[in-house]
Amino acid sequence: MGLVVHTSINPKAQQVARMSLRDGLLAYDRRHGYRGAEDHWGSLLSEPKALLDKLQDTPVVGGLIPAVVLSVDPKTAEALMPDGSKIELGMDAVSWACHYESVNRCGPKPKQMGDVLKAGDLIRLQAEADQHWMLAEIPAASAGFVALDPDTGAIRALVGGFDFAHDSKFNHVTQAERQPGSGFKPFLYSAALDHGFTLATMINDSPVVVKNGVREGVDWRPQNYEKHFGGPMRLRMALVHSVNLVSIRLIEALGPENVLKYASRFGLPTQNWSPTPSMALGSYTLTPLELVSGFSAFVNGGFRITPYVITEVDNGDNAVLYSQPSVNLCDTCPMESPDPSVAPRIITPQNAFLMRSALRDVVRMGTGIRAYRALKRDDIGGKTGTTNEQRDAWFTGFGPGWVATAWVGFDDNSPLGHREVGGTAALPIWIDFMQAMLPPPTGIADVPPPGVTEVMINPDTGNRLPKGASGGVREYFDTTRGPADESGLSAPIPADVVPQNLINNLF
Repeated sequence: MGLVVHTSINPKAQQVARMSLRDGLLAYDRRHGYRGAEDHWGSLLSEPKALLDKLQDTPVVGGLIPAVVLSVDPKTAEALMPDGSKIELGMDAVSWACHYESVNRCGPKPKQMGDVLKAGDLIRLQAEADQHWMLAEIPAASAGFVALDPDTGAIRALVGGFDFAHDSKFNHVTQAERQPGSGFKPFLYSAALDHGFTLATMINDSPVVVKNGVREGVDWRPQNYEKHFGGPMRLRMALVHSVNLVSIRLIEALGPENVLKYASRFGLPTQNWSPTPSMALGSYTLTPLELVSGFSAFVNGGFRITPYVITEVDNGDNAVLYSQPSVNLCDTCPMESPDPSVAPRIITPQNAFLMRSALRDVVRMGTGIRAYRALKRDDIGGKTGTTNEQRDAWFTGFGPGWVATAWVGFDDNSPLGHREVGGTAALPIWIDFMQAMLPPPTGIADVPPPGVTEVMINPDTGNRLPKGASGGVREYFDTTRGPADESGLSAPIPADVVPQNLINNLF
């Protein structure tokens, strides 16, 4: 009897993840139009047996059924299915199929069937409700999705692409090294909180010139995605709206070397990175599995977990040959515990709580708001990520018991299209998964750990409001780093943590 391998995969979660990724890629494809028939077998239309034999040898890919167009009328088409049956397609089945011209341009909507299909075309069909068929095509873009238990690292769902066999058995979750874009910013902001900044610290969103930022003698002038400037803003709001220029000022204040060292705590592959300001915008590569694993520390209270999928191996006679060691998240253990069964603490509970709070606001009112509108719950949070020219789209987020990452991009690194940002291309995959897998809301709030206090502040200055004053907003602080009062007598960033000249550089 052979070896029996047990895994951490949740069968329902795996199926939901597969369908969510498939639907997300098909939706992306439909937004950009129809690239045309997969092949044309017009010469076989007069040879029914040869036509059916060839069709039956054509594999189903990602649940998309191959079919051959037999005839086309102005408003309908007849197609041959692999089981030998014939179906009729109406204009509703092809209404999305404007002619693909580029990722940023699509031709007019089809007015008659001949605008889309010709007799002899090999096409793909997607099954809809009530035995209705919709024209589809194998997506040109790729995607990956992975969901973990943030407390243990157990991989509950992992989908490496639209169709593993069709994708040359390339796993985009574990093998695709891609730029995370703004998906890296939570690690930068966590570093800032660890070095004396607060979520109320004011930083100027204004033009920045990084000397020799491209190469020696060539300066770098980074831009915000929306190409405008918001002026001084609180750190929380800069993360919520993913403001690039604030992140650049932040990494220059902290020092790229310090941020690189800090990011290594989370298990990110920093050994392959260089300490440059562009790191703030996610310019170095990692895999979706590395990103979601690092992100787990914000969710589980500050511990680094190691993702795993194999839980046990036995010899078929119940003799256990390997068992995944359990890991303990120990709040009372020292940061550097020698016990291998204790997960290493990499950030404080206070830092993790503040980051969760800010990441929830990303979903409530920032770049991830689509998730809040769809799921209508307050216990979710996350961060979008988009790289230059929309070559990569990401969303990494959490809910009770889950942390997951969705990535979308082309394998040749070509752009996805002008509007294909993380919140458009990747976030819907995450939403569909969480809609099916999150437990019902409990209404129990995320309780601040000891050492975190809630203060009313002036949203325009980040300073503490005088007692009884109106017009404030609530903000959380590490009790050792409270806000200045309105007199400005106390510094919101301790001078012994961040040198005063660097504080000045924030403006």
